[in-house]
Amino acid sequence: MKSYLRLRWWVDRNWVEGIGYKSNIAVGIWPFLLIPIVGKWWLWPALGLLGAWMTFIGWRGYRVARANDIHYDKTTKYQLSKEYHDSESAMKAGFIRRRQTKSK
Repeated sequence: MKSYLRLRWWVDRNWVEGIGYKSNIAVGIWPFLLIPIVGKWWLWPALGLLGAWMTFIGWRGYRVARANDIHYDKTTKYQLSKEYHDSESAMKAGFIRRRQTKSK
């Protein structure tokens, strides 16, 4: 469990910093480097590992974006000038917009 938490922390930190998402994607490429060593049969497991890794970092990216939006709605907008106090985060605005179009 401790290694999972470290991995999750590393992925989240790379998403937040904005420059590390490339290193998140690069980790998924590592299994392909073993194909010349292990053999051609390793292509399918490498593709499976890449798919699982991309799903994981996509899920963590969504969670980080959602957490940032929640933080904006709770605290950040009140630290800005009064013009922004009635604003809402991008996810919340999109949710309200989708809900309004479904009800019509």
